[in-house]
Amino acid sequence: MSARRRLLATGACLLGLLLGMAASAGELEEQLWAAARRGDAAAVRSLLARGAEVDAPFRAGGTALLFAAQKGHREVVEALLAAGANVHAREEVNGWGVLLWASFGGHCELLPLLLERGADPNLRDLSKGLTPLALAVARGSRPCAEALLVAPSLSRETLAEAAALAAKAGRKELLALIEKRQAELVAPSPVPAAEAPPVPSWPQFRGPFASGVAAGEPPTEWSLEPGRGLRWKTAIPGVGHASPIVWGDRVFVATAVTAGGDPAIRDTGNPMDSVKETRPTAWKLLCLDARTGEILWERTAAEGVPTVGRHPKNSLASATPSTDGQRVVAWFGERGLFAWDLDGRLLWQRDLGSGDAGFFYDPELQWGSASSPILFDGLVIVQVDVQKGSYLAAFRAEDGAPAWRVERDELPSWGTPTIYRDGAQSELVTNATNAVRAYDPHTGRELWSLRTANSYVSAATPVAEPGLIVVGNGYRPARPLYAIRPGSRGDISLPEGQPANQSVVWSTLSGGPYYTTPLLHEGLLYVLSEDGVLAVYRSASGEPVYRQRVGSGERFSASPVLSGGRLYLASEDGEVFVVAAGPSYRLLATNPVGEPCLATPALVGNTLYLRARSHLFAFGPPTAEPRP
Repeated sequence: MSARRRLLATGACLLGLLLGMAASAGELEEQLWAAARRGDAAAVRSLLARGAEVDAPFRAGGTALLFAAQKGHREVVEALLAAGANVHAREEVNGWGVLLWASFGGHCELLPLLLERGADPNLRDLSKGLTPLALAVARGSRPCAEALLVAPSLSRETLAEAAALAAKAGRKELLALIEKRQAELVAPSPVPAAEAPPVPSWPQFRGPFASGVAAGEPPTEWSLEPGRGLRWKTAIPGVGHASPIVWGDRVFVATAVTAGGDPAIRDTGNPMDSVKETRPTAWKLLCLDARTGEILWERTAAEGVPTVGRHPKNSLASATPSTDGQRVVAWFGERGLFAWDLDGRLLWQRDLGSGDAGFFYDPELQWGSASSPILFDGLVIVQVDVQKGSYLAAFRAEDGAPAWRVERDELPSWGTPTIYRDGAQSELVTNATNAVRAYDPHTGRELWSLRTANSYVSAATPVAEPGLIVVGNGYRPARPLYAIRPGSRGDISLPEGQPANQSVVWSTLSGGPYYTTPLLHEGLLYVLSEDGVLAVYRSASGEPVYRQRVGSGERFSASPVLSGGRLYLASEDGEVFVVAAGPSYRLLATNPVGEPCLATPALVGNTLYLRARSHLFAFGPPTAEPRP
């Protein structure tokens, strides 16, 4: 045989081998679909072990999980989910997901399992816009309706449509169940009612549990003219990006006053810049009357020339204070942690170290601190992620005595830790470059960790709703978002290329925020980028809802807050954009402030408190008379 003929023969053999391997793989998936339809869990496990692709699509996008749910084969569903089956898969003809198929088949007992694994109860089919709850109402299935109504991520829109359908069909029992669930969602905050503060308050960065959500009806429109919504305007000495906090009739705000005039706060366009202040500075906490804006007292925590530099866009007082109604604590970076009572009497102070947070690549470039302290169950908790010797610590709120301390293998970070609480269970969640982690807030014991593709600059605060924790970052090139199931334990990291597992409900490597913190409300996740793009996702699935640029080129450092069905977005240029909450974008108003604004607003009742460059503003209903 000639060399040419031998080469051709060898190529033909290799081609045949490859075709045989492809056919073998295809046969495995054919067998997997068939086993899922007939409910043969043992065969499903065997086929998956032999290499069958768990989410391989059948005709029109059907998957083994969709088939098993349609047929009601629980053991098969469990085996597929354990193998990482995509709970968000949809067939392509009508867009039905796993909850719709299970409901359609009358297999209501599968719904709690699927919801627990992150299936979205608000997912609609493509032909009639039906949600699983609407289908249950249309079919008169009380068991399916009851299983779906307990889903934490069920939106008001889904409930309202199902209620209207039940009323039209005369299904009184189902209507009563839906109306009961609607009543439970009257208070928009994810904080359980039993934990609501006893007085009107916004006690920490982004309010209760950092949710950014409050009850009340702040104004949609205002101006700086008398009688047009401006309740009061008070000059605040110095410079600070710390947000105002509120407890009852008192507002607290932190600031840094530099001798010889305020330092410039500017965006140089170079994210690696740093500046060193050489003039004496006084770090202060101010208390104002929430009704009039009068400064009730002013306390100086520390004085001296700063020893740590800052980013040109950062301030020397960027950490937001925190209060529990008995005391107010403030963290001034290198100068330490301070606690006063509400009348301004210093209770205690603690040194937390140099506060040297800065450029991950070159430690000589210092950017200053911004992470805020939080108060929880009699503890003051701080996340001290710095160039060398990062740690997480808790002190007794009563006297500042150390409660616990945990060393962290972390680069500098600027996000505030968040408490997730569900009944008696609580988790302290931190966001940083090397990992997202959760701890027992009472002991500091690590509960779980998610090694991530996180940004090298981590500034966003974790946020939560019942059954879900969302963490994101947005420093180039990585801009990840992670939706994590509370109650996880151990290492929950994702293998490369895998967007979800039993603990990570969904993830994406794009879309995370840089400076701002996301917001969760009624099954939607709102993410505002620094360049003003508002992106909205279904929180249970990560499915995009819309993307819309707010304004015309404004920059945003302040995080979004929500009240009365409206988002308030404060730009660095001194305008507050008011956008309707919900699945479609609607700009309601653009309100001027007249000063740059980098601090997140506070919402209490019908009032919005806004810290701008030189003043603290209070905006309320237009009928409120302004203070001269």
